[in-house]
Amino acid sequence: MQLFKNYICCLAFIFINVCMVLPHNSRIIGGKTAKPGQFPYLVSFQVHSTGFDSHFCDASILNEHWVLTAAHCLLNLEPEQAYIIAGTNQLEASGSRYNISKLIQHPLFNISSTAVWHDIGLVKLDSEFEFTDTLQSIQIGEVLTNGSCVISGWTVTQDGSPFPLEYIEVTALSSEDCSALGEGSEINDEVPRGPGQVCAFSPTGGIGACFSGAGVPLVFNNTLVGLGTYSLDDSCSHKYPDVFIRVSYYADWIQEIMDSN
Repeated sequence: MQLFKNYICCLAFIFINVCMVLPHNSRIIGGKTAKPGQFPYLVSFQVHSTGFDSHFCDASILNEHWVLTAAHCLLNLEPEQAYIIAGTNQLEASGSRYNISKLIQHPLFNISSTAVWHDIGLVKLDSEFEFTDTLQSIQIGEVLTNGSCVISGWTVTQDGSPFPLEYIEVTALSSEDCSALGEGSEINDEVPRGPGQVCAFSPTGGIGACFSGAGVPLVFNNTLVGLGTYSLDDSCSHKYPDVFIRVSYYADWIQEIMDSN
């Protein structure tokens, strides 16, 4: 639990200065390497910090102008400090760069050592995505309990160098099953969950998204159903489920923001 509290403090107060040198806290663990174009909706949210640029969070394309990610990825950032890399699995080798005009967190977003609520945010480009076979949008959908889902994202090394895009298969859980599988985790007892969240878990040991990976998409039936926010396992050993923002719960807010901006 202490590691989780330290992580939350890092996010809330010194996210840019400290977490930029802790990229290993956001990663896919035990995944398979994705084929080129396998996840065309997935993009890399990158930031400028202390003289270098780095993959910071994962995000998903909603349409030509907007991508969706976790709100905590946008903490203390201005649009000119970040950009999007899209259309590639290999961040250090290729892809198209898009600058950003707006960063919008949910107005009720709250993150602390005892609560993580409404962890969802929108990023608007200052241009348009040029869609190709390897760059496409994804629709928002509903997830079914016990549904087979896919998480995709970039594994990141200790020094911040990204590995190829990877993915894992997990199962969406009911609230009751999430609590039952989370027994033994201090986070399960101390950080409440609500209807705007969904848990996912792989019974295969050592597979998951460390701290759910910042903003990694949870996809069910080729629709976007979740965004990685945190894990019930503060040591990333994946004994316990990961927690995702339930995207459909925020569909009206997402549409309202896109229509008004």
